[in-house]
Amino acid sequence: MEETIILSSVAEGIMASLGSLPVKEIVQLWGVEGELEKLKDTVTTIKVVLLDAEEQQDENPEVRAWLEKLKNPMYDVDDLLDDVSSEALPGEMTTRDKGKKKEWNVFSKSNQVPQRPFHIGHKIKGIREKLDAIAADRKFH
Repeated sequence: MEETIILSSVAEGIMASLGSLPVKEIVQLWGVEGELEKLKDTVTTIKVVLLDAEEQQDENPEVRAWLEKLKNPMYDVDDLLDDVSSEALPGEMTTRDKGKKKEWNVFSKSNQVPQRPFHIGHKIKGIREKLDAIAADRKFH
């Protein structure tokens, strides 16, 4: 039961990230909205199936195996969206006074328009394809 709760929480975080303005803006800038929309559909489907899996995982070893396969790609999506979100931030964060206070340095060299759409698009597609395959392989549903 704990596994589905964790994965449901990760799915909720993914959905929140997908809906956030910084992610939407950077994805639009990079022109990978289509891949992100497909990813959103896949995560939505998985989120619904997780509700069913929660009820079945204690009795059904296939469900537990399916959940185990799902873990890493879901964490990969979460990490990827964190990367995209951090790319969208308007500068780098610097630390003053030995980590006590952080502030944005808007004049930083890293405060440039991120230019990684090709790599991000392929990463999104690759992870989405893994998730689609796992979602389709749910014999218990």
